[in-house]
Order: sequence, then structure tokens, then C-alpha cells
Amino acid sequence: MAVEALDTGAEHRDVTSELANWVADLKPEDVTPRAYRWATHCFLDWFAVTIGGAHEPLVDMLVAEALDQEGSGSVPLVGRPEKVAPRWS
Repeated sequence: MAVEALDTGAEHRDVTSELANWVADLKPEDVTPRAYRWATHCFLDWFAVTIGGAHEPLVDMLVAEALDQEGSGSVPLVGRPEKVAPRWS
């Protein structure tokens, strides 16, 4: 099973670029304590779920497929020793 190339049209790059610029321009005083607290909870939730699911059978299959298709890459996987190509991360 091969991974198809993602549509990387200009409209997608524009949205990503705008979002990245907005985040880069943020100052600490722009973030309210409530928003900071929510962001902290979201990050901790993502991290816990990512670590908890790192060795689920489906994840094992996807990692095996990525390594079979392209071999080891440069992108580390959270909670796993393997590294994969960027498009698999």
C-alpha cells in the first residue's frame, strides 16, 4: 500500500503560512490565563494519548508499513524508537 502525495496547492500553503505567521507574532501578553490553561490541558491530553497509543496494533502496522515503503527516516515517533520519512509522521 503506497501513500499518495498530498494536495499541496497554493491555497493550503497560504493557510499554513498565515497560521504560522500569526503564531510567530504572538506575545505572551496576547494569551489570556484561561487560554493558556486550556492549551496546557490540550497538550497534556495529546501527550498522554500519544504515549498510551504508541504501541497499539494499528500503530505497529502503520509504522511497519512506513518502514517497508521507505525505510528509516529522519522523523522520530513519539513513544517509539523508530524514525520515519516526513510524509509518514
